[in-house]
Amino acid sequence: MVRLAYIVYVTFVFFAFGGKCFDILEFNDKLIDNAIEMNRVLDPDSAFTSWIRMIMKSLQFSKRGLFDPKSHRNQDEDLLRKLAFFRVMEQHMEKTILYEVEKEKERVYTIATYLGCDCPLEYIDEARISRGFDVDLINAVCTEAGRKCVHQDVPHNACLTHVGGKIPHAGTALLGKQIDMCLGWAKTPTRQLSVAYTAPYARYETEVLFVIKFGNPGDFDPNNVRGKTIGFEDGFFTDKACLVHARDRIEGIDSMQSEQEVYKDNYELLLDDLRHDKIDAFLTFKNHITQHLKDEFEFIGDDIGCVADISLHGIKRKDNPLTWFDDTLKAMKENGKYHALCHKGNIDHGHMGKILCMEE
Repeated sequence: MVRLAYIVYVTFVFFAFGGKCFDILEFNDKLIDNAIEMNRVLDPDSAFTSWIRMIMKSLQFSKRGLFDPKSHRNQDEDLLRKLAFFRVMEQHMEKTILYEVEKEKERVYTIATYLGCDCPLEYIDEARISRGFDVDLINAVCTEAGRKCVHQDVPHNACLTHVGGKIPHAGTALLGKQIDMCLGWAKTPTRQLSVAYTAPYARYETEVLFVIKFGNPGDFDPNNVRGKTIGFEDGFFTDKACLVHARDRIEGIDSMQSEQEVYKDNYELLLDDLRHDKIDAFLTFKNHITQHLKDEFEFIGDDIGCVADISLHGIKRKDNPLTWFDDTLKAMKENGKYHALCHKGNIDHGHMGKILCMEE
């Protein structure tokens, strides 16, 4: 849409000041060569490229003297020719813009989720079908917006990756444009460096705590990690950067060495490491793992508090705004359709827990 608006704007300027442009530009060879090179590197099927081609034709015509202001042709004849050219250009632009609009309507968007919580937001039912409020929301927003969408289950690193404590970055599928957006992500300052976020679509209790063996046989102190080995789950916001948020009240964070930071692909591996005393504790958010602790593990300490808000968002590439998703979600919140959907979600998926609907 930005490109389309730019086309319309430039066309308007060209129409309004076309006569002056011919005087100022003088249509030298260098200008034409530069414009042709610009056309070469652009998408050959875009409306913008078609517009450039049209201008190229006008430049070539003018260079041959068709609209040469220095010629001694009758001014009325020149005016008629210019008006005829503008009419042809207007018809061309109308066709290309309509083509772009129709092509956009036919586009299929891929919106992904990953099984990050096995909760009412996202889970696999007994028939091995992906269910949850995230899937409901994708279907509802796309239908309301009149867009064609497909849902895809992906591993978390297809959407976002921060392996081994490094700064997170957009995942391979998101960067590679196999996926347009991923739902189910909390907003953090470091993540915002590499991806853009949609408006929030559900609240989520993101209390971040240490997990230890039940009864704390290792006498782990959640306010002092000096010399301790801490586990982290790859791809989640509960990484070393999250822990650093509590450096003012937890001793030993700044002096942690790389061998004290253990990153694993999932919480099951971290629980096993904890079970066999390979780590002293690991960091996670409460709702992610509560149902898996049973009587063998427990939480300890206070909330680290390392997220920008307590809600879930979709993430997308920064060059792919998908503004229609936010616009539609906002409209659904205002007309009540979002709240009806969320209420129905609590009925359909209530056996997996409670969906915390947005209040605005």
